[in-house]
This record gives sequence, structure tokens and C-alpha cells, in this order.
Amino acid sequence: MKKIAFTLVELLVVISIIGFLLGLIWPAPTAKETPRRAVCQKNLTQIGKALQNYHDTYKVFPPAYVADADGNPLYSWRVLILPFLEYKKPLYEQFRLDEPWDSEANQKLLERCPSIYRCKSASPEPSETSYVMIVGPGAVSDGPHSVSLKEITDKHSQTILVTETLKKIPWSAPIDVPLESLEKGVDRLGGGIGSNHPGTVNAVFVDGSVKALSDYLIKPKTFRALATIDGGETIELP
Repeated sequence: MKKIAFTLVELLVVISIIGFLLGLIWPAPTAKETPRRAVCQKNLTQIGKALQNYHDTYKVFPPAYVADADGNPLYSWRVLILPFLEYKKPLYEQFRLDEPWDSEANQKLLERCPSIYRCKSASPEPSETSYVMIVGPGAVSDGPHSVSLKEITDKHSQTILVTETLKKIPWSAPIDVPLESLEKGVDRLGGGIGSNHPGTVNAVFVDGSVKALSDYLIKPKTFRALATIDGGETIELP
């Protein structure tokens, strides 16, 4: 029987091909992108702490939006957690909480969007945010209502609180991403969750951890499972 052996040149060619194929499914971040992604993850870490501190105070996470007596959305959770973000309480105190986000008084605050709400890779306008909740029945918030830690029976390390989007959203507006949009997975056109980080989208989880989730290796149904609080799914992340 003839013995099969690889020369050093042949072995290097095989390794190069494997590396090329891996690069296609999980592109490496550029020199500029690496620090941007790190800052984005730091933003989400601080947002996660603010959400947890909100929960410590009110015993529930903030709802996706505050509604008026008729059920009309007024403003976002991003307004509600301002007192729990460093140096942002004065901004919260200037917000007219009995008026919608786009009232004459509150519109003046749009240009004062906290930098922590923007990812540089997404290149949002000064008044826009890069971070959203996933909203719908079975998620952390259905819109005007939210849940407590006790109601989240899935693993806290596998339940998303906030993630990234390329959707154009004024930071104080009661606009997020609907749960059903996750059936399409990551959307880099701006309709659902998504980012300009190569191959990944960042998210902060209920336990406070921040993870870079691969939009190539994670299936859409897994993203949806990560966004629900009591699905009972067993999730293995790559």
C-alpha cells in the first residue's frame, strides 16, 4: 500500500485555504474597529449596570417605554435609567416626564444624547441611539410592562437585556426592536438587531455579562431564544 504524505509546501497551502474559509464566515476586525468594539462593549456594560441598579430600586427592570393614561407611548427606557448613569441625573431632571419624547420641551434634549448610547461603528446621528431592548410577549418587556429577576426563569447569562441595532432611532423615542424580527436573525439593513462590527453583534445579558454574538454561527431561532425569559431552551453559544 502506497503511503500518503504531505510536503511542507502542501501543508502550508492547506492551512492557508482553511484560514481563508474561516475569514469568510468570521471576518477579523480592522485596526480601527477593534477599539470601537471595545468601547461599544464598555457602553453596554455601563447600561447593564444602570438597568440592574434600576431593578434594585424598583424591583423590576424598566419597561421599554412609559405610556400615558390612554396607553400611548411617551418615552423610552433610555430616559428612565438616566439617574443610574454617571453624571446623567441632571439631564433626567430636565426631561418633562408628563410629555412625549417629541414635545417642544423634550425635543430640545435630543441633541444631548449621552455618548454611552451610541456605538461609533454604527455612526449614528448625534440624537440617535445604537442600543435597543427586544420587545414582545415573553421578552424582558412587552412595551409598557417589564419583569423582575424572579420572573426570568431562563439562565440569566443567556437572556438578553439590551443589544445593538442599525435602525435609526432618536434616543428618547419609545422605539425598540420587536421580538418577531429575530426570526430573521441579525439584520444589517437596520430593521432589527445588528451592528457594523464584522461578523458580530454585542449584547448585555441579565447577569451583566456582555458578549459578542456571531451572526454567522448563531441561528435566528437561537437569537430569539436568547431574547425570551422563560422558554426553557438549552443554548450553547459558539
